[in-house]
Amino acid sequence: MYIGYINILFVFVFCSFRILALPDLIKIGGIFDPYDQRQELAFRYAVERVNQDRSILVRSALHAQIERLPADDSFHASKRVCQLLRSGVAAIFGPQSEKTANHVQSICDALEIPHIETRWDYKLRRDEYSLNLYPHPTSLSQAYYDVLKRLEWKSFVVLYDSSEGLVRLQSLLKSDEWTVTVRQLQEDADWRPLLKDIKKSQDTKFVIDVRQDRILELLKQAAQIGLMREYHSYFITSLDLHLVDMEDFKYGGTNITSLRLVDPNKPEAFKFVEDWKYGELRYGKTIGDDITQITTESALMYDAVHLFARALDDLDRSREVDITPLYCEGVKTWPHGSSLINFMKWYSSHRSEQDPTGGMSGPYDSRNPGAMTMMPNMPYGMPPNGRPGLGVIPPIGSPMDNRYGSMMMPLGMPYTNMSHRPFDMVQVYGLTGLIKFDTRGFRTDFELDILELDSKVGLKKVGVWTMDGGANYTRYLVEASSGVALNLQNRTLVVTTALAAPYTMLKEASESLTGNDRFEGFCVDLIHEISRDLGFNYSFQLVDDGKYGNKDQETGEWNGMVRDLLDHKADLGIVDFTITYEREEAVDFSMPFMNLGISIIYKKPTKKAPSLFSFMSPFSLDVWIYMATAYLGVSVLLFMLARMSPKEWDCPYPCIQDPDELENCFTLSNSMWFNIATFLCQGADIAPRIAPEEWDNPHPCIQDPDELENAITLSNAFWFTIGSLMQQGSDIAPKAVSTRIVAGIWWFFTLIMISSYTANLAAFLTVERMESPIEGAEDLAKQTKIKYGSKLGGSTYSFFRDSKLPTYKRMWTAMSTARPTVFTSSNQEGVERVSKADGMYAFMMESSSIDYVVERRCDLMQVGGLLDSKSYGIALPPGSPYTNAISSAILKLKETGVLHTLKTRWWKERKGGGRCKMEDSSVSTSGAAELGLDNVGGVFVVLIGGMVMAAFMAVCEFLWNARELATDENASFCDELSSEVRFIMKCSGNTKAVRKKGSVTPEEAFINYGSYGSSYGYMSRK
Repeated sequence: MYIGYINILFVFVFCSFRILALPDLIKIGGIFDPYDQRQELAFRYAVERVNQDRSILVRSALHAQIERLPADDSFHASKRVCQLLRSGVAAIFGPQSEKTANHVQSICDALEIPHIETRWDYKLRRDEYSLNLYPHPTSLSQAYYDVLKRLEWKSFVVLYDSSEGLVRLQSLLKSDEWTVTVRQLQEDADWRPLLKDIKKSQDTKFVIDVRQDRILELLKQAAQIGLMREYHSYFITSLDLHLVDMEDFKYGGTNITSLRLVDPNKPEAFKFVEDWKYGELRYGKTIGDDITQITTESALMYDAVHLFARALDDLDRSREVDITPLYCEGVKTWPHGSSLINFMKWYSSHRSEQDPTGGMSGPYDSRNPGAMTMMPNMPYGMPPNGRPGLGVIPPIGSPMDNRYGSMMMPLGMPYTNMSHRPFDMVQVYGLTGLIKFDTRGFRTDFELDILELDSKVGLKKVGVWTMDGGANYTRYLVEASSGVALNLQNRTLVVTTALAAPYTMLKEASESLTGNDRFEGFCVDLIHEISRDLGFNYSFQLVDDGKYGNKDQETGEWNGMVRDLLDHKADLGIVDFTITYEREEAVDFSMPFMNLGISIIYKKPTKKAPSLFSFMSPFSLDVWIYMATAYLGVSVLLFMLARMSPKEWDCPYPCIQDPDELENCFTLSNSMWFNIATFLCQGADIAPRIAPEEWDNPHPCIQDPDELENAITLSNAFWFTIGSLMQQGSDIAPKAVSTRIVAGIWWFFTLIMISSYTANLAAFLTVERMESPIEGAEDLAKQTKIKYGSKLGGSTYSFFRDSKLPTYKRMWTAMSTARPTVFTSSNQEGVERVSKADGMYAFMMESSSIDYVVERRCDLMQVGGLLDSKSYGIALPPGSPYTNAISSAILKLKETGVLHTLKTRWWKERKGGGRCKMEDSSVSTSGAAELGLDNVGGVFVVLIGGMVMAAFMAVCEFLWNARELATDENASFCDELSSEVRFIMKCSGNTKAVRKKGSVTPEEAFINYGSYGSSYGYMSRK
């Protein structure tokens, strides 16, 4: 019986407490724009879902009181808010208008009613009773910054329509990492004039921050101006870009990037939309597809209602909460407003970092800190207890209820056991992800999806942005490459080029050609091979001014092919296009398809006509002079030593006919002398015979002569040395050791000199030497006679202009100050100038072009090595999406040998290639060059000159002898001369009678026999 009384008392006490608890019907106010149906519908649907969820507000239900107000109508907004407060609402949601929201907020702050918003708000601090689920502008601005930095943008244009846009983009505008141009859109709907001005600046990257309803129209007008091509990139700050119809831009190739807070394709969001439609149908209402599309603000409104319901339920578990009417004119406030708002924003920011599960059991979900992971295969909004609602964890054990002995903390926050983790209980994972706030009341730890426009599926998620990790792309490089390759399929690219052999040339044909058929060359074939690999079509067009691309140093404007690429008149630029730093700053380049360097082309020296005395070429003039001096010196030395040596003096008389003894000339010293003379190819005055014949009569006719004679006279000494030099020997031979040493050394000297002469003579007579006055850039810089230049405005021109090396700076000074100018408008003009200048002009250009020219112009040659190292590449507009695809194709062609085949075809096979090499090979394969009379004519001249001189000397001797005979015979000179001439003309007989003077003594006869002096004469003429 006592137990029954106790139960009755318990029920009575419990009911007494419920009198002061939450009412059965909790009113919440919603203020919306009459044209914003999504917000109102989301608010209604969220209230309905909360009422269906029996895990929260078990004994109560929410009731939505909706007021529709025009935007910025502050007066009526104040009146409507006061009406809502008099009806006894627990919180006010909305409105979206900034001015109206500020008035509503001031009233809520005064009466301590929670004001929950889901709009963009730039204020840097939140009011005490305000809560905004929309990410703060500073966080969004940081997200924009991280994404653009990840995209490696260097410069871009910001298009905005209100000052709020500048607040959202503050991180971008403050950064000095890029160049930003800010342009504001006017209120009128025609922005084409502004877009045309932007197009002239060649900017290709844009950040758009405009109202949602303006995005599509702005993109359409940009497409009309030509700013929606594959080279343009757009970053749109709207979080609802997925609601814009992007079908017209899917196949244009434009790179459009955006961020998204709500993924409408998630199963939870899809179920949300289906339940929403079904719920409206139950009441006989039909809503269109455009209304059911989930906007960011409608999803935030749905999450805000659930967050409010969860916090109110937790607050009710911790204390008695009553809701009473309030009056704007009164001073009474709601005592639970501060606690309720703090339950929503303060606890969620103080989750324990040591225990991410919040002291709860169950698996931990990193995406939902402080809560257990949802059960698999559960529908969205179903907690582990199986009842519908958001993914939250209901209180475990005893809730935060001061009826169970908890104490109150300041600001109405309950004190409870840490195992309960009350601040973990209010964390909600809704349609917009984890709903969490920092200490300032700003939403934190949210994620944004990074979207890009895909040609197949439209906007596609390619990455995720988080506050801690920044922008992280989740797509693979293969996916990006395949997307570009797919975009290239069947697309026609315009290729700008200039005429330059053998890269791009006009075909020679009898009929008129059109289109790509007009062109041929290495670059034409290269583009064809790349197009076969990537599957695109192409159309060649010649650049208007014929220039490759040069930047005006004063205006900063580009010309030529670079200008066409910057103006997007062409998609590719190819010719002998050198990759330079200056050009790389303006346009993009593919991987190089050819490596080369600057070199010098010069007129090949003409072959000199063989000199008449070319046989003297093997030795220089100095050597010939030294040899003549040696010849004279050795001859004189031999003469002097012979006169000093006793052994050189012999008896002048003949030998006895029948001697008593014989002598052998092959003594030991004579044998050594014979061997040395033989070794040095000179011969000796000693000849070997059969042994008995080696013995001779050693005695002269007079055993003891009164005088001796020396055979090595000065004339004989000269004769001996010249005979040795010519390797002919002489009838004069030294006998003394000293003279033989001189002779041996001379013979050694002549052996080396004659051998060297013979070896070098063959080379000089068979190889025609061509000496160039310059051998490289150093030789050009040191002289002023030969002019030199390059193509005006080309990469070679820029190389010398910007070089810091002393040699090249000196050359640039000489070129820039030369008059007339040494620069040409094209490489072909420079080659023609070299050919016509006859060695007085040198032209500098790329080595590959020089290789092509010297294969066909045999009168030209390359001088020296490479002055630098550079490469040719295919130019593309800045930011072109095709750069990597083109580079990959070039690399593939390199590895497969196609590039080598193309270069061989156009350098060595087509258009007269290899002609000069064929001429050279025909000469080399014919064996040694034949020697003509021009080569050896000088030897004949020397021979004829020597014979004429000998004949002249013979005539002189003959006349002199006839004169002496005429004097001796007392006859006339003419008679003697005619007599001698008649004897010579007979041409018969080998003997001639000796004509002697009158009788002479025997001694005189002996003397005259051995002498060839003036005593010689003829005795008679028979």
